[in-house]
Amino acid sequence: MLKNRYTRQRAADHLGISLIAFSRWVKAEKGPEEKTIKNYSALNLSAHDELTHLRKENEPLRRKRELLKKAAIFFVQEAE
Repeated sequence: MLKNRYTRQRAADHLGISLIAFSRWVKAEKGPEEKTIKNYSALNLSAHDELTHLRKENEPLRRKRELLKKAAIFFVQEAE
């Protein structure tokens, strides 16, 4: 698409698929890094730093939540 300067519609027509199917395929092929980089470019530096800090802060909280879920399941099964 980029090398031959095709539009998405022209590329979809060339492949014999709908534009929607082609767009879904392109979206699925994009890696998470590319999406993340695109989002970061829209943020200013302080917002990016805050986002990074919050993600680091959030990770241990997610692990604790998962541990508490497993503990709750364990205790419910023990009570039965």
